[in-house]
Amino acid sequence: MSVVATAKNVSEKFDLPDAIEGSREEFATRAAKIDNNSASATFAVAQSAFYEGDCRRGQLWGERAVGLNPLNSRIMGYLGMYMLACDMPEGEAYAIKALQMDSNAELAIAATVAMQKLRRGDAKAAQELSTKYLDSIPGAALGLEISYILSSAMLGEKENARQVWRQLAERSGFSETAEPGAVLGKWIADPDLLRKLEADFKIAALY
Repeated sequence: MSVVATAKNVSEKFDLPDAIEGSREEFATRAAKIDNNSASATFAVAQSAFYEGDCRRGQLWGERAVGLNPLNSRIMGYLGMYMLACDMPEGEAYAIKALQMDSNAELAIAATVAMQKLRRGDAKAAQELSTKYLDSIPGAALGLEISYILSSAMLGEKENARQVWRQLAERSGFSETAEPGAVLGKWIADPDLLRKLEADFKIAALY
């Protein structure tokens, strides 16, 4: 049931077609009732709440899920990601702990931590974290490329930033001098996130 709840969360979040009748909240709640000691079922409720915009409820259920299975780096990391997306800075500690627990943690978690460091003005730490995962894992996440580009530009290493940007632009079907919004819009559906990144790239002034 928790797997179905997670699938519904993703499909409804990104407006994907699915043939499963019922709401994500319904499946998540049923999963938690069936096994209230299941970390995955509990986190399905948290995820559903975050996707609905109820950040406080998501945090409460997410922290309960972490308490049920404190060794699950994925739950730990995603709770941190969702909290940071809700402007809850304490979520960074969860995301960092997930990276410490699992050297093969999902790249999206590493990218989130790198971007959080960047937004705090610690471009060097953001660049180092991005580089670590870009170098060690083939086919790195878009977020890591973005954090590397922006942190390198902030440090004045424009050519390093342009090199990675050039690869991203070409992979997206654009020239390197295309508007960042056009390139990133090929991969990012969230309009608020896209606007933030467009502003970041404007400040970075790659060209």
